[in-house]
Amino acid sequence: MIHNPSSYAYGEAEDFEKAAESLRKTKENLIDIYEARTGLTREEIATMMDDETWLTAREAWKRASVLAWTNPCNGCCRQRR
Repeated sequence: MIHNPSSYAYGEAEDFEKAAESLRKTKENLIDIYEARTGLTREEIATMMDDETWLTAREAWKRASVLAWTNPCNGCCRQRR
């Protein structure tokens, strides 16, 4: 799932305004990361976040939303066979 960042706020109006600004900055940072790693446009990513988009693994792979494929095995499992 890709979605907008969320948070809880406590306090006065100014505290809520600070929290809202922090969420806006966090969203922009996340869009920067997705844009750099997926090839999707900022608009596509923002829309997916706004829509709270659910993806299967296959859909994520096709959309290039899978950020990285890592193999935790360093070959030790092959040595045991």
